[in-house]
Amino acid sequence: MKHSEWLICGARIGELWPNRGWPQETLASAYDLFARVPQPPVLQAIAQLAAAGREFAPAPGVVLSKALQVLVASTPALADPDLTRPLTPEEAERARRMGAALTGKKADLVVATWIAFAGHARLTLNAGETAEAAAERIKACDGRCERVALRCRMSGLHSHRFAPWWDELCEVGKALFEAWRSAVDELRMMPSDSVQQEAAL
Repeated sequence: MKHSEWLICGARIGELWPNRGWPQETLASAYDLFARVPQPPVLQAIAQLAAAGREFAPAPGVVLSKALQVLVASTPALADPDLTRPLTPEEAERARRMGAALTGKKADLVVATWIAFAGHARLTLNAGETAEAAAERIKACDGRCERVALRCRMSGLHSHRFAPWWDELCEVGKALFEAWRSAVDELRMMPSDSVQQEAAL
């Protein structure tokens, strides 16, 4: 996405959440997160988040996670291969490239959903966050999500081990945590699991 296109996305957030949008510092810092994402899924993600009735503008990580979900969902499925003959070298190469591209998008989704959850769980000020918003977020969560996030960073853990910890999360954290777990499971179901699920930690 070009910087000019990103400014349009920022303006849309300001229109949908007047007086509760992103400060200019957040808009400027968040561009690096979205530079590799096309503008249309980002605008669609913003519209979907607004339609969900959010009172405050979502954090950049939440918008990125939703945009990548839109992008993955819009990727057309390939037709079933003709199994009556071996693939030609060109078909095999195309299949390899398509598989790598899809794996990359799903890996990006894992990272984006983890950033959203970890940002919510953090007991310090997030980039572009006001002190008042951080205090309200931390008070509502009461450190529960931070404790779970610390456990998730331990090596050797897999997403199915996290299920018992879900009850310890606050309501906002539960939704963000579940989005990350779902992204991890989607990535693990890929035929070529070349990206470790812990890459997001």
